[in-house]
Parts: sequence; structure tokens; C-alpha cells
Amino acid sequence: MDQRGEPRPQEASRPAPQRDDHPGDGAASAVLSLALATVRELSHLAGAELRLAADSALRMALLFIAALLLAALAWLALAGLVAALAYQYLGSPVPAIAAFLLCQLLALGAARSAWCRYRRYLSMPHTREQLAALLGMLRQGA
Repeated sequence: MDQRGEPRPQEASRPAPQRDDHPGDGAASAVLSLALATVRELSHLAGAELRLAADSALRMALLFIAALLLAALAWLALAGLVAALAYQYLGSPVPAIAAFLLCQLLALGAARSAWCRYRRYLSMPHTREQLAALLGMLRQGA
């Protein structure tokens, strides 16, 4: 405005501010916010399972080395048992060698069981389950 109170030419030609209120904006914003939160949580779950998978892979590598050592010991025990069976006709050290072999085979079975348990984590089952549920919900909504 000038000194007389009349509007200046620039101010008079300026359009009035328009309101851009659409009734669906709040719902769309809420859906977008929910989708972003879901993606964020899914990425946190995937990150946690990737760390678990990496830890499991390391443990599996160590178990593989242990299984190789146990297999070598079991082979030595089996060879000792065969030798002792041959020696049985001359003496009786067979029960001690058979017990040694049994201990090695039991340890090898325990290592295999742990291997199978850690291998399950490599497939990231919880992340895949959550992703499948999310995709199912999206298919139902579409």
C-alpha cells in the first residue's frame, strides 16, 4: 500500500492464496506413512537376519573344520578297530577301541545336528515370512 492507503499495482494483481484441502490427503498420507514404517521394519528385520546368517556361516565353517577332524579321528578309530579285531585272536583290546570309535561317531553326529540347525538361518526364514505376508496383504488390497 502507498501512503494514501491505496493498494500498489503489484499487490492488487496478486491472486488470493488457494486452499488445497482434499479430503483424501489424510488417508493417503496415513497409508504412505504405514507403508514406509513397514518397509523400515522389514529392512531392520532383514539386517538382523543377515547378521544372524553371517554368524551362522562362520559357525558352520568352524563346524566343518571340526567335522573334518572328527571324521579323521573316526577313520583312525575304525582302522584301529579293524586292527584290533585282527589282534583279537591274540588278545582283547577291542572294547576300548570300539568305545573310542563310538565317542567319535557321536561327536560327529552332534556336529551334523548343529550344522543343520545353523543352515536354516541362512535362508532368512523370518524375513521371507514377513515379506510374503506383506505381499499377500497388498494382493488382497489391490
